Parts: sequence; C-alpha cells; structure tokens
Amino acid sequence: MEQRPALAEKLVAERDRWLDQLHEATRYMVDNIETFGLSYATERGRDIVGRFVTHARGIVLSERALETKAERLTALAGPVQNIFFTRRWRVLTIGRSFEEFDRAVAALDEDLPEDAITPAPTSDAPQPTA
Repeated sequence: MEQRPALAEKLVAERDRWLDQLHEATRYMVDNIETFGLSYATERGRDIVGRFVTHARGIVLSERALETKAERLTALAGPVQNIFFTRRWRVLTIGRSFEEFDRAVAALDEDLPEDAITPAPTSDAPQPTA
C-alpha cells in the first residue's frame, strides 16, 4: 500500500465510513428499541432483542481492536439472524442458535482487562453522595 497512497487513503476513508454507519445503526437500535423490540409476543424474543441491542452497542463503543469488534459482533448477529429468520420448523437450528448467542455473550468478557470488569454495588453497600 505504500506505493499507492491514494488507494490507501480511499480505503481508510471507506473503512471509516463503514464504522460511522455501524455507530449510527447501533445508536438507532438503542434509541428505538421500543419500536421493534417490544413487538415480540414472547418474553424470550424480547429478551434476546434487548440483549443483542445493548451488547452490540457496547461492543461498538468499546476500546477493543477493530478486528475483535467485528468478530464479537458477528458472533452475536449470526445466532440472532437464525433465531428470528430461520423457518420455524427448523427447531434444532433455532435451539442451537440460542445456545450460540449465550456463548457469544459470555465470551464478551474474555478480551477485557481484569480492571475493566467491576462488580455492581450491592444494595447494602454505602452509596456515594453528591
């Protein structure tokens, strides 16, 4: 690429455009989850949509490497695609997809530094005052 700086510049600009679209798409999903996330008849459907949206936005906002973000988003989106768009008679595929999604969510903590994961305060812990 050093020999073709104009091409490299165009490719970087294109990558940045795609990243901007990803930011906008995940922002839109979080801001508008009630328009599509609450329309599912089952608690399980609403739960999976909510978890996907929040985790996808978190991945995009994280400080992970771009390649890691892409891997994590793909690992989440694939099972969700199967859950909602596979024909209903393919029950085994859908069941496996729920398991794959849960594994993908569990794997999100694997690439974070130890100090990035802080436990939530318990209700009996003293709360900071302003």
